[in-house]
Amino acid sequence: MDFIKRNKLLGGAVIVLVIFNAALLVFLWLGRLENNRMNNGPEAKGRFLEESLSLSPEQIDQLEILKAAHFKRINQYQRDFNEARRQLHGLLMTENSDQKAKALSVKMGNIQSKIEISTFDHFASIRAICTPEQQQTFDRIISEVLRKEPSGNGPQGVRPPPQGGPEGKKPPPRGGR
Repeated sequence: MDFIKRNKLLGGAVIVLVIFNAALLVFLWLGRLENNRMNNGPEAKGRFLEESLSLSPEQIDQLEILKAAHFKRINQYQRDFNEARRQLHGLLMTENSDQKAKALSVKMGNIQSKIEISTFDHFASIRAICTPEQQQTFDRIISEVLRKEPSGNGPQGVRPPPQGGPEGKKPPPRGGR
């Protein structure tokens, strides 16, 4: 500290640099948050389609209507699914609940099926508002998206088997070992 007191110019420069670094870190942190919000939600995916397909203003209006209806349906399905899951987990505290658990599991499967069909119909509706040239681009985009594996999961979202293989059985040795 004595050195800084003796050299006020150096002390002032250090303080200015500390303030500048703090401001820069805050700026970068806030920028990253805003960038994540803008690039990860349904809005970003809609903008990606609009730009990739070069949609006309009329097509963009139709797309917005389709998206609003789709997300309204999906949100209701997700609420129903979460309620069924909550009920299923609530059965852990009751006796003789196997039949109820199976019924809730079937209900959850049916809801997931509705989500998948709704998503398929949604993309088919988007494709239907496209021109033939746009449909070719749309088909290429959808093929690329479906080819990508979700992070942390195996192909098409299938999780790898538990350690030791399914049901605790070890897999057969590779290469005759």
